[in-house]
Amino acid sequence: MTANAQDKNPVTTPYVGLMPFTEKDSDYFFGRTADQEVVATNLRAARMTIFYGASGVGKSSLLNAGVLPYLRRISTASILPDEPPEFILVVLREWANNPIDSLRLRIKEAVETAVKEGKIPHLKPEDVEKTARANEQNCNMSNLLKNWTDLIKTSLVIVLDQFEDFFLHPEFMTGEGSFGEEFPKAVNNKELHVNYMISLRDDALSKLDFFKGKIQDPMKNTLRLQHLNRAATDEAICKPLEKYNEINGDSFTIEKGLVEKLLDDLQVDKVKFDTQGQAAVNLVDTMRGETQTAGNGYRVETPYLQLVMERLWKDENTQAEKHLKLETLEQKLGGVQKIVETHLDEVMNQFNDQDKELASEFIHFTVTRSGAKIPWDVNDLADFAELIDRKQDVDRILRQLSTGETRIFKAVPNRQNPQSPFYEVSHDALGPAILSWRKRINDIKLNKLALEEAEEKRRQELAEREAELEKERQHKEEQARKLKEEQERRENQERLLEAERKSRKLGRILVALASALTIILVTLGVYYYDKYLDGYFGRKGIEIAKKETEVKEKEQVADKKKVEAEEKKVEAEKKAEKVEKLSHAEKDALVQDYEDKLSRYKSLIGILASLQSGRAESVNIALSQLEKKAKDNDLPIEYKPLFTEVLNNTKAAAPEIERKLADTRATVEKSQPKTEKQTADNLPIIFIHVQQEDPNADKLRAVFRKKGYVAPGVENVGLKPSVKQPQVRYFRDSDAGIADQLCSFLAGYGIKAEKLYIKGYENSPLVRPHQFELWFTADLIPEVK
Repeated sequence: MTANAQDKNPVTTPYVGLMPFTEKDSDYFFGRTADQEVVATNLRAARMTIFYGASGVGKSSLLNAGVLPYLRRISTASILPDEPPEFILVVLREWANNPIDSLRLRIKEAVETAVKEGKIPHLKPEDVEKTARANEQNCNMSNLLKNWTDLIKTSLVIVLDQFEDFFLHPEFMTGEGSFGEEFPKAVNNKELHVNYMISLRDDALSKLDFFKGKIQDPMKNTLRLQHLNRAATDEAICKPLEKYNEINGDSFTIEKGLVEKLLDDLQVDKVKFDTQGQAAVNLVDTMRGETQTAGNGYRVETPYLQLVMERLWKDENTQAEKHLKLETLEQKLGGVQKIVETHLDEVMNQFNDQDKELASEFIHFTVTRSGAKIPWDVNDLADFAELIDRKQDVDRILRQLSTGETRIFKAVPNRQNPQSPFYEVSHDALGPAILSWRKRINDIKLNKLALEEAEEKRRQELAEREAELEKERQHKEEQARKLKEEQERRENQERLLEAERKSRKLGRILVALASALTIILVTLGVYYYDKYLDGYFGRKGIEIAKKETEVKEKEQVADKKKVEAEEKKVEAEKKAEKVEKLSHAEKDALVQDYEDKLSRYKSLIGILASLQSGRAESVNIALSQLEKKAKDNDLPIEYKPLFTEVLNNTKAAAPEIERKLADTRATVEKSQPKTEKQTADNLPIIFIHVQQEDPNADKLRAVFRKKGYVAPGVENVGLKPSVKQPQVRYFRDSDAGIADQLCSFLAGYGIKAEKLYIKGYENSPLVRPHQFELWFTADLIPEVK
């Protein structure tokens, strides 16, 4: 073992997996040396720095394992005896609780640590405790920071990491003593010896507009963190292995072909997720707007790099041979895509099928549709997901997912209710994976329901077939009974005829015996024979013939009714076939109409993407397309403000493009005159949610649009058993009247909807005024005409 191995604490893996680097992982953090120095320099030199980058690019890891250890070293590098360090570092990354309370706690911890390490010689622990107690209720942030800097006699450097989460809590944004009001005052206070860094995702940059007019030039000093390039990715793969060998005195090696394969397959445009049943998507979408040049064309998702390397490292063949091989990646682990795609499946396999189905009912609420994380406590999450009766099971699943090496959530203490912590996704890169997993579980449920429906249909068909066979059996029995009766009738007729023959024969015998009698007696015998015997049997024959005629007439009537029934059955089958063909035609027409609308909106999204690309050629083509749509009045009302904003923000160097931008803006403005009814802020916007594909949803959307409402589209949210009846959800108390109007409007179409007020969004910037959600049950919507 080397000398370094004795000085370092041995670790079990040089790769951190799908978790951000921490300060204790700094020995294995490679590929960001230049970025580390740039960020650290800006943090020391500038009063305010905005540090941003795409989701999953590694901002928190760079700060934790690169910038913070580097700053801690240089802050004490030139300390003179009895002098404090150049600055004290304070890191705040918890936003579920009141940020001022959290900042007060983090400052105390940072100063306590510095005092215990002897870095602030003029202070004692009781001095720190006294100041902390004196500021327990101090919500004046400027005053709070001044009290601490006066105590430590040096500067504070405050890093506000994951700042986008602050905007998820409108209760902390406004009001006296709130962070949203106090933070700008502290930044503008030039007398405070404090520097600040705000670290956030690039898709949240626009939310900093909240501080416009409150902070003097907040965007003056900005830093953007790019994805790792190919050389830096190579270093992040190989250098940790070398460091592990150095620290632990080991001899692990990595195959060159494996490195090249990883460099190719870990690019952002190759790691994809299917999140909504649409085409597979990837995280490169968050970087729209970056210019594609030779310098930044190669991008790697660092969390997925660490996940793949950790899986390779932990493989039993790797540990046995102390060699990371391409064969292990491709043949045993299935390649990069499979490792990334199935990571969450392996974590969720610790649960049974019932728990998986329950998790699929709430886990997607912990991230936005773009994959950004949202912290929740169990009470609010169970209430929002309409699982309040399963709250204990929800809590159990979240606790289990927040422990162990494969945890995908982390628990954040809730100071208002310590027994109910906040749970948030441990890494932004898990957002798309969570949505993808939830979609697969829903697909399994839908397939299961489809199989059950098919089995039920098969049972019904079998029952119908058995009923037909029973009916046929009864018909045959009836035929046999009639045949038997006919046979018995003929036998009776034969017996009567035989009796008649015997009677006639007996008469002839009697005549022969009476031949000796007188002619009178013979005549009388003949007379009586003709009158009684022959007359009697003649009447019987007539009655038998009459009965036969009646039976035949009844059979003819029955046969006629049978023929008529068969004709009606054939006619009904023809009508049913005609109706079935007609319904298919209508369905095809609806599908074609939906595809036409989808193609139209895809073309608008393509134009928006081209306008924001920054490439002059793409911008020029997009302007021509947009101008034509505006002249043709082919712009949906909800897209007009968005196009106007994008046109205002589009930058182009060529004068002719600048002129064309101005012309296109004017054309878009004229395409739909601004009236009170067409102002997006005044129009009710209705989001329609269904639990299965339903053509009537699009028809209902068309009715809303015709009436003057904004209805962006229809979203299939999967089965939601807790939705007992259609609901009109509204988020502001002032919108209750419009919600009543919507319920009355729906009632006119045979839809009895419940009005439901969703609390907590009165001042939320995430929900605009007059925003409504229309939720349907799993039943089909009544026919809309």
